[in-house]
Amino acid sequence: MEAWISALKPGGKADSIARIVATVIFFLWNFFEGSLFHTPYSKQLVLLFKYPLWKILLIILVIVSALWCPTVAIMVVTAIYFYLSDLNILTEPWNSQVKSQSLK
Repeated sequence: MEAWISALKPGGKADSIARIVATVIFFLWNFFEGSLFHTPYSKQLVLLFKYPLWKILLIILVIVSALWCPTVAIMVVTAIYFYLSDLNILTEPWNSQVKSQSLK
């Protein structure tokens, strides 16, 4: 039992594997998102973009990942940057079109 608990401690085998897996997942996500402009996002991510609470949760994710592992935090920040910048650019024409139609 003690061997299992010691494997989960920070710096243990499970923690190291989790850090590597998280880094690789976010690296692949960043590679995919960064190599394409106007990447199609899932409907849920697009709908969540307009809620301020979602953006606060993303900031909390950055803080938690930075406290856990700086390498994972760099990958998370890059992924969130691509997500926020893409959706900000992609939703702006839609927002201005809706506003102009509502003024008519």
